[in-house]
Amino acid sequence: MLDRARVKDAFAHLTLYKDDYIIYDKGKIVDYREAVRQFKMTGDDKWIMHILASNLGYFANSLATIVAKYKIDPADYVVHVYEGLKRSMTKCDATMVKLSYLSAGVFLWCRKQADLEVRERNKEAKIEEAMIMEGEDGEVVMIEDIDLLLAMQGLYELPLCDEDTR
Repeated sequence: MLDRARVKDAFAHLTLYKDDYIIYDKGKIVDYREAVRQFKMTGDDKWIMHILASNLGYFANSLATIVAKYKIDPADYVVHVYEGLKRSMTKCDATMVKLSYLSAGVFLWCRKQADLEVRERNKEAKIEEAMIMEGEDGEVVMIEDIDLLLAMQGLYELPLCDEDTR
């Protein structure tokens, strides 16, 4: 379930200064394809910020999905949106690029960073204490599957196994 407040925070962080970064040519906003082409030619970061600011919905949705899923601070991930967009723009073909490709690149990069953060948090958890559970009749039961334990605590999301996808 999406945490609506965190989604709203993610969008607010991205919209704060968007008008300062949008580039106009002859009174019209420069198209994202042209911005990618210009970025490839010049390497100037202003084109990354232009695409980010002029197409906020695509990128806010990517960030909001990550923020809601991993319960992370959106302020920390705005920079990862920028990095993901830059990586996508660097790798793409400027003649065939689509916003969905750039948005997917942002989503995948942010997801990777969030996953690394969650793994770091999991290393800091007191696993030994959490592995002991009290059974129904008062007996002490040791949990041996650490993935299951972390999933029960909400610290880790169990990946789909082959049995789950059959």
